[in-house]
Amino acid sequence: VISFYFMLPERYAWGANIVLLAMSLPMSWLFLDAELASRATATLLCVSAFAVIFVRVISIQQHELHELAMTDSLTGLSNRVQLHDSLEQAVQMFERHAVPMTLISLDLDNFKKINDTLGHDAGDDVLRGIGKLLQKRIRRSDKVFRLGGEEFLILLYETDSAQGLLVAEELRKKIESMRLLPDRSVTTSVGIATLQPKEDWRDWMKRSDDNLYRAKKEGRNRVLA
Repeated sequence: VISFYFMLPERYAWGANIVLLAMSLPMSWLFLDAELASRATATLLCVSAFAVIFVRVISIQQHELHELAMTDSLTGLSNRVQLHDSLEQAVQMFERHAVPMTLISLDLDNFKKINDTLGHDAGDDVLRGIGKLLQKRIRRSDKVFRLGGEEFLILLYETDSAQGLLVAEELRKKIESMRLLPDRSVTTSVGIATLQPKEDWRDWMKRSDDNLYRAKKEGRNRVLA
């Protein structure tokens, strides 16, 4: 019974265990005397129950650990762990089905000054607020990553350059209008890049980053494509 639960996927282990019990319990009562059959039945049922509980707990813990590994603990957004695979899949979809893909690189302006003057707790509150906004605004089919610090990356599926520009500009305005800090507004610089034919994900992401840094150099609080 225990071997089934540790060797097989949980769903198949349930089926194998039920088959085992359905075969062994009647055979016990058929070939053993009542006292031994009752002991065998009690033993198998107890082992089965404890194995189910134990494996369920392990499965839950594995799922939680997987989520922790893939998720930024502060904002609840995806982290860099699954960035490569997500962008590679987007490139493959574009090559096979000509589905337009757009990246939005977003970086908060003068974030170090917030941490230095108001403290890291205030900075964390800002990042959490940005995370909630991005989760709420971005579609379920899209993906949002916190790359580290105050930098975020958004992957928009089935989105061309014009549509991506509209989304980026909307996010920029929403962030500027949010009351994330009591004494000042928070602004962001944004760069976007739409995937081009025969472009790999690294070059695609670099173009988005380059546009972001151009936005920084040209005065911040703006979107450049």
